[in-house]
Amino acid sequence: MLLPLQELQREFSLTYIFISHSLPVVAQLATRIAVMHAGQFVETGSAEEILQQPKNPYTRELLSAVPELPRE
Repeated sequence: MLLPLQELQREFSLTYIFISHSLPVVAQLATRIAVMHAGQFVETGSAEEILQQPKNPYTRELLSAVPELPRE
């Protein structure tokens, strides 16, 4: 199921700049992610690459700050 922003993106070939501290939220919309720290880009790559194999310590810090829901 596509989110409304994804539908608009496909229909009109849009590009979004979406700013958030939550990389998993960004990955829901993005195919590519650029991580900034102190006004500088510290890492860029595909959403999958950034989430699965973060290279920069700040990126790893952002990902470790995401709370996990308890599994039943």
